[in-house]
Amino acid sequence: MKCTTPRVETVTLTGYTYQFTVPQNGRYMFTYNDNSGYTGSIPIGSTGAIPAKVTRIDKIPPLGTVTYNPPTKTTSPVTATLTLSESGTVP
Repeated sequence: MKCTTPRVETVTLTGYTYQFTVPQNGRYMFTYNDNSGYTGSIPIGSTGAIPAKVTRIDKIPPLGTVTYNPPTKTTSPVTATLTLSESGTVP
């Protein structure tokens, strides 16, 4: 199985399951050609195409807000708290 448009980052095969990692939202066309000798319901040598539309890749990073406790200048220790605008992690 291969993806014809646009570029696919990785392809993983587990049994009869293919996993594709795509870099961005978009429309993808996956084509296949079964030459493996499989004798199930798909005839040997059959070909076809499976369209897919990816819409869930969020490339906009969350915004962060830092608050300090205490909020005023001090010579004592200060706790800084980072709050993100959506769930996520900070590396």
